[in-house]
Amino acid sequence: MLSSTNICATAAQLAAWITALNGIVIAANDLLFGIKSSLPAVSAVIATIFVVSGLFVGRVGTLLREVGSETPPGSRPYKALSKLMTLAFGLITLVMLSVLYALYDRISQGAAIFG
Repeated sequence: MLSSTNICATAAQLAAWITALNGIVIAANDLLFGIKSSLPAVSAVIATIFVVSGLFVGRVGTLLREVGSETPPGSRPYKALSKLMTLAFGLITLVMLSVLYALYDRISQGAAIFG
């Protein structure tokens, strides 16, 4: 059976990977392979922000898993925190999927993402 800790950590990892993927797509399209951006500094900064945000979300998920392993089973405050964090990670995932779709749409139009 999946515990609330594992569900929360999995949601965090999914959100982290999708957030970092957005940064990689921006960097790859605007700086490396796609139509070159007229604003490469903006593309680099935004890509870096997405990748660092992904690393941060992933680290928060890892820390929550560690806290969950040290918390006694049945702890109501931790279960409540875990549910709220799972909801937050789910919302982050949905927003990042929307951003990923917007990036795909912009790339499919044959334009640089920024500039």
